[in-house]
Amino acid sequence: MIKLKHAESKAPQLLERRKSQYVQWSQYPFAAVYVYEPLQVHCDAAGISPHWLITSGSCLSRHHKNPSGEGRSAFVTYCGVTWWNPERVAYVKYSLVHPRFHPKDKTRRHLYNIGLIQIVNSMASACSGWSSISLMSHQIVAESESTVANAVGWGLDRLDNDIPKSPLTSYENQVYSHSCPGNIEYGKAKRLDEEGGIKNVYCLALPPYLGEAADPVHGGLLLVGGKLIALYLQEERRPWGDQCAQYTGTWRLVPWILDVARENEDVDTFTLDI
Repeated sequence: MIKLKHAESKAPQLLERRKSQYVQWSQYPFAAVYVYEPLQVHCDAAGISPHWLITSGSCLSRHHKNPSGEGRSAFVTYCGVTWWNPERVAYVKYSLVHPRFHPKDKTRRHLYNIGLIQIVNSMASACSGWSSISLMSHQIVAESESTVANAVGWGLDRLDNDIPKSPLTSYENQVYSHSCPGNIEYGKAKRLDEEGGIKNVYCLALPPYLGEAADPVHGGLLLVGGKLIALYLQEERRPWGDQCAQYTGTWRLVPWILDVARENEDVDTFTLDI
């Protein structure tokens, strides 16, 4: 378990209207988007090795409602800031959601919100600037109330339709590991504490919701210190008061990732921050 000290500067107010920032893909060369065209499923994803990506189970499970085979209907776009006009496309060989994830079971949604995607050709060989992201394999606990994290991606996980064409963004704000200001469902999730659910959830502060046009784009990949710590789960949005988006921590799920996402022996495996 790693404890993060409170930010040296005065912590920002939750209601402060922070904006997301457009960023260059070279700053986050692991960032990608999974697309399944028949059901119009779009998920923010991160490359963890040349042939494997990680994404949220809550998003990927939308495709697996109709698992009729991947074929050329499922692909990954990467190597640029615009997912809809990509520099590179990789076709999906195989994808799966954690076998214990279930969208209607609150405990299992919190604990096992993860999916893996295997592609046919190496991302590294097709895109010279590509690089994998390191995963946190231990629990991050903020001292005091919070620390600062940034959500990277296109913010596609939370949308079923009317997908915006926004470039790659980074949204930075406070993240909580012991509370979730303004989130009603978090109070219910506390009852999952004995099963470890609440200890595996991080809450990213968001401003009041004033519509999609004014809402900061908060991607599906939550980073602290350049390491991936969590994947987008859910959020509650209202035009008043404190509110947060919930992300599921990856640290409990690393053993499953190691067991499934295997590269050939002559290829470097993904990086863990231990």
